[in-house]
Amino acid sequence: MYSYLTPSEFFLVRILFLAAFVWVLYLFATRVQFLVQALQLGVPDPKPRTDDPPSRVQALLTYVFGQRRVIMFPGGFGHFVIFWGFLTISLVTLEFILNGLIPQISFWAIPGFALIGLFVDIISLAVIVAIVISLYRRFVLKPIRLQGPLSGHVDAIIVLSLISTLIISYFFMTAMRVSAGEMSAFWAPVSSVFRGLLPAVKEGEVTGMAKAVFGFLWLVHLSALLFFLYYIPRSKHLHLLGAIPNIYLRDFGPTGIINKMDLEDEEAESFGVNAVEQFTWKQLLDTYACTECGRCQEQCPAYNTGKELSPKGLVHDLKEHLFERAPVLIAEGKLTPEKLDEMKEKYEILNKELIGGVFSENLLWACTTCQACQTVCPVWIEHVQLIIDMRRYLVLTEAKMSSEVQLAMRNMEKNSNPWGMGQHLRGEWADGLDIPTMAEKEGAEYLLYVGCSASLDQENRSIAVATAKILKAAGVDFAILGQEEMCCGETARRLGNEYLSAAMMEGNVELFNAYGVKKIITVCPHCFNTTKNEYGQFGGEYRVYHHTEFIKQLIDDGKIKLNKKVNLGNLVWHDSCYLGRYNYIYEQPRDLIQKATGRAPIEMSKHHQLSFCCGAGGGGMWMEETEGERINVARSRQAIEAGADTICTACPFCRSMLMDGTKNLNKENIKIVDISQVVLSAIED
Repeated sequence: MYSYLTPSEFFLVRILFLAAFVWVLYLFATRVQFLVQALQLGVPDPKPRTDDPPSRVQALLTYVFGQRRVIMFPGGFGHFVIFWGFLTISLVTLEFILNGLIPQISFWAIPGFALIGLFVDIISLAVIVAIVISLYRRFVLKPIRLQGPLSGHVDAIIVLSLISTLIISYFFMTAMRVSAGEMSAFWAPVSSVFRGLLPAVKEGEVTGMAKAVFGFLWLVHLSALLFFLYYIPRSKHLHLLGAIPNIYLRDFGPTGIINKMDLEDEEAESFGVNAVEQFTWKQLLDTYACTECGRCQEQCPAYNTGKELSPKGLVHDLKEHLFERAPVLIAEGKLTPEKLDEMKEKYEILNKELIGGVFSENLLWACTTCQACQTVCPVWIEHVQLIIDMRRYLVLTEAKMSSEVQLAMRNMEKNSNPWGMGQHLRGEWADGLDIPTMAEKEGAEYLLYVGCSASLDQENRSIAVATAKILKAAGVDFAILGQEEMCCGETARRLGNEYLSAAMMEGNVELFNAYGVKKIITVCPHCFNTTKNEYGQFGGEYRVYHHTEFIKQLIDDGKIKLNKKVNLGNLVWHDSCYLGRYNYIYEQPRDLIQKATGRAPIEMSKHHQLSFCCGAGGGGMWMEETEGERINVARSRQAIEAGADTICTACPFCRSMLMDGTKNLNKENIKIVDISQVVLSAIED
């Protein structure tokens, strides 16, 4: 088609297109420069981000091009189609550009390109269908994940309209090229359908009207492309630039590890984060990568029970605040407290606090650190650390927290447990069981670290007793700390009190190492996760087992014999966040239940990696929920809806929360048991 333009027309087309392209490329480059400078405002990130390049490249193939976390949900395949359709239509767009500027160049002359053209033609139709479905879901079905600011919907409409414009103009131009004899209709079956809607074109004879229409379509197609180039870094579709580096640079270590603070930094003006530039550069990159798909919001227990927190909103608002504040910081350089006070009169944005201005305190305390958001995020954003960093500021710098949190922390400071119970009660659960302490049996192979709840909570002491009896029955060489046992520090850390948690962790590591501890068995997933994944920050490297996986191994090795099948009616299994999402222990407890009862457990509507939190994590065990429905009640209702006679857990916190939740729903007849109790019942004659 281009060959029918006059030389003067060709010259004009080239000049106009090249001028527009250079101008848009300049605008794109200046925006990218700003984005890079904004990232550089962040502080260094403590985690390795470039180790193991082969695994990082594999992650790109899996999560960017394979869209693994996108297609795991309804509607995700539509995004997969749009993603690949956009990539392939870009190839055709390149051919349009080159062929339009230099008519002798045509990809269709390349052997085998016709097959690619056929694929592009078909997938382009699939993209149009996916776009229609996407708009229907967004504006008619209105799923929870797409709730949010109007700007997100506007952005989506603009981008989907641009993609539709690219495809429809492609269909029409290709149809005209088929009519002109430049390609066979066989290789463009969808485009060929549009031939009847266009001015007549015969091979070797192109009317002025046809040339004008084709030129208009070419202009529309490339204008849409250029606007895309300008718009992407200025919209929520910035993720097209941010997602690839964010996934490549993601944390490859155990998930959910909280960064260790330098509490001895004499130059620190405050602890924690209350200014966007105090986050690490990687945390700021997270905001660029966010697709605002809302999968995090859809899974968040706080959002789903009427709390202020939305993980999607958290990341979006942080990005917007960064873009408001960054121009000032880039222009003025680092702002010391003195300089900040001076600049506040000049720049209004500097008067807007991160906590209190962008995020409310209630929002920050609503998080249960369950990682439901991070588990489903298609671009691997690390939401929890953002919240913990701001909690640290509230607790360590401002000393602002609820009265119940203050009480729990004072109790941990005085007696190393949130209840404030005397240390002499710590080993009372083991009375009469003939279990040695590490002081009595220093060379024991395993330390049974029971934790606060299973040591001191009257209801949960049965978990410690059942576990110890199973270990004794299997002949395991173990001992406990008894009165020497202290809190693991997990609760204090996730409440933002790094100073207190570090003191407890360092104290435990010193005690463990003094006894030569190498292997630890825990009954609490919170203790398990902390001693296994975070004690290394304080010099404690141990092989840590949760009692679920350890008991299963004892059965598999024939060290325990199950003598009967336990009848607990309809037994529903609850996945603990810190056992499942944090440490991927899903199948071991289900296998234990199958062996002990003869039946697979009943699954709730939310299970495995999509399990719903009990509400105790992130210090929630010690906080009152004043907004919306209580999370433990919502989870208990899910168990009731599954037909539970018995709810089985593998976490003392979960057990306490579900006992309270079922009581609140007047379902006290439902038994709440730990998996160790189920196994013990199957062992005992």
